[in-house]
Amino acid sequence: MLVDAVRDAAVQFLPQLDKRLKFRRLTARFRATPSVYVIGGARCGTTALWEHLQKHPAVVMGRKKELFFWGNPGGDDAYFNRGLDGYRMWFPTELEMGAASRKAGCPAITVDATPYYLYSEEAPRRLRERVSRAKIIALLRNPVDRAISDHNLNSAHFGTDKGTLEDAIRTDAERAKKDFRHAYIAQGVYEPHIRRWMAAFPETQMLVLKAEDLFRGERSLLDKVTRFLGLPDADLGEFKRSHGFRLHDKPTDALRAQLQEYYRPHNQRLYDFLGVDFGWEKE
Repeated sequence: MLVDAVRDAAVQFLPQLDKRLKFRRLTARFRATPSVYVIGGARCGTTALWEHLQKHPAVVMGRKKELFFWGNPGGDDAYFNRGLDGYRMWFPTELEMGAASRKAGCPAITVDATPYYLYSEEAPRRLRERVSRAKIIALLRNPVDRAISDHNLNSAHFGTDKGTLEDAIRTDAERAKKDFRHAYIAQGVYEPHIRRWMAAFPETQMLVLKAEDLFRGERSLLDKVTRFLGLPDADLGEFKRSHGFRLHDKPTDALRAQLQEYYRPHNQRLYDFLGVDFGWEKE
């Protein structure tokens, strides 16, 4: 009991020490490697779920979201080449994890939420080799709405995309070759990427969710997430969407219909593979 009290007291000082990059680097080997990974396309709710989960007493979040460590679309290995300590420095110390476990009465977890892991060819294999018991939550949104929302974020909010949505769609194939993160249409073809992840991890370690159900804050879905993670029931309050921005470049009905037709066969392949119809064509 005395040892636990001393450890818990020491944990109180860690948030201040963790503000120092040097301290995190020096203590990297004494930090947790995440056991839970939230993946999915941009604008699919990964931030909202990450923020919601951190309300649970058994969840100790890292200092940063979207670390890109295990893999990036296009094979960019800059983050992975920094080594595991360069990754773990962003996550809680074992002291913090132990304190949270004692407080919650169950093993604590920490989470890496990096949407673009979904599209990486290397991430599933690397993660399987090093964190074989990892649990993966994949969030998928109607690809038409995802593309529109993603373009709106980059054009109206960040100002990094100066063209119209029509321009972006017309040049999407070229965008995919240069920077997949700005390939708004290609990102909505989910089936080959989900298939790759499910080839690496058993079904019991994968949870694929319809983002629209998450956005509605459906209690049954949120309970499903906590059960999948092995977390005890806890009052996490109301689920809140993150990064909701007013739509500036609203597509015409004709353009939306064009996108719906493009995605129809891709969506059907996803439904057939998962054995679940998300019903995006009816929305």
